[in-house]
Amino acid sequence: MLEIRGLDVWYRHIHALDSVDLSVRAGEITALIGANGAGKTSLLNTISGLVAPRAGSIELEGSALSRAPHRIVRKGVVHVPEGRHVFAGLTVQENLLMGAYTRRKGFAGRLQEMYRLFPRLEERKKQQAGTLSGGEQQMLAICRGLISEPRVLLMDEPSLGLAPLLVREVFELIQRIRAMGITVLLVEQNAMQALAVADHAYVLENGSVVLSGTGGEVLADPNVRHAYLGAAAD
Repeated sequence: MLEIRGLDVWYRHIHALDSVDLSVRAGEITALIGANGAGKTSLLNTISGLVAPRAGSIELEGSALSRAPHRIVRKGVVHVPEGRHVFAGLTVQENLLMGAYTRRKGFAGRLQEMYRLFPRLEERKKQQAGTLSGGEQQMLAICRGLISEPRVLLMDEPSLGLAPLLVREVFELIQRIRAMGITVLLVEQNAMQALAVADHAYVLENGSVVLSGTGGEVLADPNVRHAYLGAAAD
């Protein structure tokens, strides 16, 4: 569904992505793991048009993906960024309206669907987003992405900074999103959880793909277990 070929990204003298090839198949969760600075966030930012590549191609279903972020969203590729980035001074419902700026038609019906999926957000729909807990803000960020009816959802560190119980809720939600027919490209530091739910996975090191396979295959790789799972692998 999403094909990335020979992607090169530089930040001045820093080579963030080096000839990256990656495929995201329709209806699957594709996980991307690696150490801090490996290029994971750079890859998502490049797909969503926030960073311009020096070389390479990004195609959605065989057609070149626009480099303009608003056109990328209209094509159905939506980015849930690291750090949530909710609009703190707006209410929960106003945040969701902002997320639907390319899909205003039918917003009321989709809003009710989102509230069924996220009942806590309905309870807080008139509350300013900046006053929500970290877990609630993460749910709002995901919901804001979903309300635009994405075909591909790019998720950057959705479990970052959350308590273990909320981490489990987030990964259960990611699996529900896949069950809704939405394709997910997931960047996660929590490698064990990410690989456990992934249909396919890639390992990035220093801006290059060094390993790929099914989630189970990558999880079973001894080098991955040593480097990214440590004691958790036992």
